Amino acid sequence: MAKIDDGGPEHPCTLDAWTTGFAGASRRQVLARSAMRGMLENSGFTFEEIAKYAYDMADAMLAYEREEQVVVEK
Repeated sequence: MAKIDDGGPEHPCTLDAWTTGFAGASRRQVLARSAMRGMLENSGFTFEEIAKYAYDMADAMLAYEREEQVVVEK
């Protein structure tokens, strides 16, 4: 399975992240979490659907940024 481009860490790494290997949430996770907030208010979705659609939206946002060469300030 190919590695998913997660957009890198949402917040720049600290020295500790370099030594521990943990950089916190990826941009993909943060975008998916934001998408989930809106969907959770709609009781018509199951939790499984919310999780899938949230990551689909995050992947679409990251793909758009790559295609349009959107510069994201970090």
